[in-house]
Order: sequence, then C-alpha cells, then structure tokens
Amino acid sequence: MFNYSKYIVKLLKREQEGHPVLKHFLIKFPNFQVAQSDNCIYVGFSEAKAINQTHHSQTYQELIDIVITSKNQDYYESAKVYDAVVDILLEILRRDDFLKDKMNVISYMYKYNQNNTLEFGELLLSFKNVEDYRDVFDINDDKLVKDIVYSIKGYADE
Repeated sequence: MFNYSKYIVKLLKREQEGHPVLKHFLIKFPNFQVAQSDNCIYVGFSEAKAINQTHHSQTYQELIDIVITSKNQDYYESAKVYDAVVDILLEILRRDDFLKDKMNVISYMYKYNQNNTLEFGELLLSFKNVEDYRDVFDINDDKLVKDIVYSIKGYADE
C-alpha cells in the first residue's frame, strides 16, 4: 500500500534509457534539498486521503508530487523544459497498464523563489488506492522484517 512513488520512479528510470529528453535528467526521490541547479525529476509521496470505506477495505486518494528542475535559469527556456517534461511524464504514465485507470492530474504549476525567479515546475497527481484490511504487515515474513529493520538501522546509525 502507498507505493505509487516507488513504482513511478522505477517506470521512469526504465523509460529514461534511450529517451531523447529524459536521458538528460536525474530521476530520484526528493531529499532534504531540491537541487535547482540540475536537471532533475523528483517523485515523492505527498499524502493519502481516505475517500471510501467498507467492512473489509478502505479506498484512498494517494497524492504523488513530481518536481522538475532545470539547469537553465532563464524563465522562457526553463518553462519550456518543464512543460515538455510534464507532457512526456503524463504520456508515459497514461500508457502504463497499472496506472492509467487510477491516475488523475490535480495540478501543474510553476514555483517561484523570493526574487520572483522561476525555481521549478510541480505536478501533483492522484491515484486511487484500495487497502484490503486482510492484507496487513506480515510480521512472520522474515525477508520483509529484515528489510524494514535494515532501513531503520541504516537511517538511525547515520
């Protein structure tokens, strides 16, 4: 559950190879600082809102935030890059069999810094996600538990 950002990053990295535009971008999850001086596509989970509930499941609207940055600092040129990348991303996501019927565009906008300089483009997407209450975290799955503990220790030890 709540894994669309992971799926999208994998999908975009597969599509990136040999793509005339995407090959010029780093595709990754956001970190503590979004680099405005690189060509990057950041894909991150934003929020999940419950929209429907039954006795055995709950439906969520999962929001995925995609931030596009460009090395080019000129307004016209960077806006042209953001618009083209958004068109490419939407085409790729709408073509994917797993995502196409679950996806809605919530918004696309430019973000500016305090000097009114164009900083990045931001695309907010919504995906329908159904949680089945019977599909819970399996504490008896040694591989899954080991993977989660490794992630916890890896971050805690830094």
